[in-house]
Amino acid sequence: MARPAENHPRPQGTLPDSSHLDRAVEPEYASVSVAAIAALALAALGLTALLPVDVTLALFPGWFQVPLLIFIPLGTIPFALAVMRSIRRSAGTKVGLPLAQAALVLALLATVGSAALHGARQYREHRLLETLVEDSDRYLESLLKGDYRSVFDELARNNPPPGSLEEQFEFWKKNFDDFLYKGGDYYGRTLSTSQRFPPERPEDPPGGLGLVVYKFRFSEGILNIRFIFRLDDGQLFGPYGWKLMAVRPERAYEFPEADEKPKKRFE
Repeated sequence: MARPAENHPRPQGTLPDSSHLDRAVEPEYASVSVAAIAALALAALGLTALLPVDVTLALFPGWFQVPLLIFIPLGTIPFALAVMRSIRRSAGTKVGLPLAQAALVLALLATVGSAALHGARQYREHRLLETLVEDSDRYLESLLKGDYRSVFDELARNNPPPGSLEEQFEFWKKNFDDFLYKGGDYYGRTLSTSQRFPPERPEDPPGGLGLVVYKFRFSEGILNIRFIFRLDDGQLFGPYGWKLMAVRPERAYEFPEADEKPKKRFE
């Protein structure tokens, strides 16, 4: 005959056995997910990707370069998704789903916002350089066609020279004639430099300066023609108001190879 189960009193100060409890309906026995807290901290750190820091990585051809800080929120997205999946599968033993969800939202916002802001800044710089080269190409073609007057008049409007304009023009024209037509045989030209300099000093133009340099190769040396511009407006998107401030020809001692053949001038 089976003996009845004895009802032994529980010693004072001990906790009841909770192994039979359903954690899903007894949330007071669940623990907050450390991973969820870490995901939220990473997402908050990922907001630094919205800062205008010019540390980029050229992963794709073209003008857009990936900002390095964007990898913080970008890496947080799969981590937050994994944490959310782990909490849902824990049968109530872990809580912190709202934290992981908040981390996911912050990471998405930081990733999209960083790509948009850096993309807009880089596109602006790209267009600034494009318009800078387009303007300098136009002035260069005028010079090569012998239309010195239109280029000089533009310079005089934007940066008036001292003394008589006619005397300055005659000197300027002769200077270019000597450089372009007294350097011997012509061997071609290249666009060697195109860059923009943002303002660094109080006296600098608000939009900065632009520089374009063309290299002309002659039998008697190199001619560098420097076009210097000023950017008047500071708008995020165009139109971009480049103003021609100076055109400076400079000689350099570099000569064509022995096996090179001269070309038709300025073709």
